[in-house]
Amino acid sequence: MDENRVSGTARNAGGKIEEGLGRVMGDTKTQAEGIAKQVGGAAQDMYGQARDAASDAAGAARNTAFSLEKLVRNTVETQPYTSALVALAIGWLLSGERTARSSRFNVDANPALIPLQLDSRSYAAGSGGD
Repeated sequence: MDENRVSGTARNAGGKIEEGLGRVMGDTKTQAEGIAKQVGGAAQDMYGQARDAASDAAGAARNTAFSLEKLVRNTVETQPYTSALVALAIGWLLSGERTARSSRFNVDANPALIPLQLDSRSYAAGSGGD
């Protein structure tokens, strides 16, 4: 439990006592100060709750990362060939090699793949040297 939660709760309780005392005595100033302390105590308590929640979330993330590391380590140790193939596949996907290879057969990227265009006169009807 965060120390801000304890301090905030104590401050809130003190503010309630001070507000009650001001109400009994008819002193509005003491009553207002008590309400102000309650608001400050509630805010400090909420801050402590937020810190506790953040600490819990960080601990859960740390445990999840440790579990994932343990799983990967175990998989690599028990199945080294499969792990190597998966690593190669991931490396290939992340590299640009697959796009470079596909552009070799792209006519726009490689003009040498365009077929020769013959002169249309050589195909004229009736010509052919018969």
